[in-house]
Amino acid sequence: CKGIKNKNKVTYVDNDVRFNIKINDDNVMLIRDGADFINTFIFDKNKKNSISNYLIKENNCDVDIDIDVIDLKIDDDIIYIKYLISETNCIYEYKLEMRDVL
Repeated sequence: CKGIKNKNKVTYVDNDVRFNIKINDDNVMLIRDGADFINTFIFDKNKKNSISNYLIKENNCDVDIDIDVIDLKIDDDIIYIKYLISETNCIYEYKLEMRDVL
């Protein structure tokens, strides 16, 4: 899918979910905004543990989810994140490849 990159921010839509990503030298903030939910992650190279917040829009109920950052790579053209949701012991990978399109 195609997105918009403006300095250290990337925005795109995939499967009716809007992704907003803020990229810094040591961390990445990822916000997934769907019709029914908002899911926020902060991944930090210097912290193994983090918390993801999951908000269910219909009843304004939010839940904090403990996550362990297994791998985080931040380059000019690739963001790679591998993380574990502690409560379910499920591992997820997220890879964003960026390139200029004219």
